[in-house]
Amino acid sequence: MTRVVGIKDVAQRAGVSVTTVSHALNGRGRISPQTRKRVNEIAEQLGYHPNATARNLAGRRSGLIGLAVTQTDEGSFAIADYAYFVELISAASVAALDRDYGLMLVSGAQVESWMRIQIDGAIIVDPVMRDPLVEQVRRTGVPLVTAGRVPGARDGYWVDNDHRAVTRGILDHLAARGARRIALLESLPMASYALDSHAAYEEWCAERGQPVIATVARGDLTEGAGFEATVKLLLNAQGCRRNP
Repeated sequence: MTRVVGIKDVAQRAGVSVTTVSHALNGRGRISPQTRKRVNEIAEQLGYHPNATARNLAGRRSGLIGLAVTQTDEGSFAIADYAYFVELISAASVAALDRDYGLMLVSGAQVESWMRIQIDGAIIVDPVMRDPLVEQVRRTGVPLVTAGRVPGARDGYWVDNDHRAVTRGILDHLAARGARRIALLESLPMASYALDSHAAYEEWCAERGQPVIATVARGDLTEGAGFEATVKLLLNAQGCRRNP
């Protein structure tokens, strides 16, 4: 059976202390560049890999990052049904592992679960105004990043797309191809992407003197809900009534 190489093996081969090896591999301490380089080279030659679990225990960390997608009573959905969420979670998992962290997916409805499990950081996707999960994480002092800004918040860290620019780009594209009455099918204006898209649509319509024709797909965010809302919008636009 192959013996696992430990930090003492690296220290012995390099002729330095275990502490020096630890500092050299973690970029800490007052160590000469030559010593740091030599320790890293020997560690690579021996195939030494720091034990992430032991390092986390020493630093009083869990090595876990929690990720949740906010879901409300109106507009629930299955995360796996949307390629965006699947790709986001996959990319976050890879990025976390590259930094010796594990990603833990938590249901946005289970606010209390964040208190039962120690996490070193949190990612919340599509937060809403006064989001209970965001408020819970902030109370714990855990570092938080949101995918999509928290509506109404003036602080925090977030990553987002420019939904206003994208919406206007789509509207310009449709208008350039002859569209004269462009409607907006949207979800409830709770997350930043929905608020930004709606605001951009209203601004665009006002600039061109086009009436605002918007309808909300209510209930679960599914293709069926979108289809139902579109049918109602088209019937209303034509001045028709749907037969019972």
